[in-house]
Amino acid sequence: MGGWVYMMADRYRGTIYTGVTANIGRRIEQHRSEGGSRFVKRYGLSRLVYTEWYDEITSAIEQEKAIKKWRRQ
Repeated sequence: MGGWVYMMADRYRGTIYTGVTANIGRRIEQHRSEGGSRFVKRYGLSRLVYTEWYDEITSAIEQEKAIKKWRRQ
């Protein structure tokens, strides 16, 4: 089973949240209805700005962890 790596933001060059999910549509709807993560709710992140599909969920999780280590610049 595959998975999605995604990023949510509040505005251009604003706060970013990176996550992983098997069902991108449902997860984005959860975030937008404030039922997702506390971080997304706290910062008002509603824009989906990036998605990437992986055939294996473990690969998606690895990529999410790698992205979270990136420097902002």
